[in-house]
Amino acid sequence: MKNISIQLILMCCLSNISIAASYQHIKDAAISGHNEEQLTNASVNDCKNACSSKSWCKSFDYYKGDRKCDLSRANYRDVGLKSDYSGNPYDHYSKQ
Repeated sequence: MKNISIQLILMCCLSNISIAASYQHIKDAAISGHNEEQLTNASVNDCKNACSSKSWCKSFDYYKGDRKCDLSRANYRDVGLKSDYSGNPYDHYSKQ
C-alpha cells in the first residue's frame, strides 16, 4: 500500500512538470490555415509538451477562452501572424 501511495504522489507531481522546449510567446496573435492537430481541455504546458514531443511541430496557437490549442508545422517566421481577431482569443507560441 505504501509503494502505491508513493507512486500516485510522484505521478501527480511529475505530471505538472513541463518537458517542453523553449518557446517564444506572442500575445493576441495566431497563424492562420496551418493547423495539423488540435488538443482540447489543455493548458499551455500541455500544448508545449505535445508540440515538443512531435518532430514536425514548430508552433501552436492557444485559444485562451476554450483551453485548446492547434499544433502546426509552420511558425510565424514561415507564414506571418494574424493579430486582428475580435476579442484577441489567441496567443501564439513558437519553438525557439
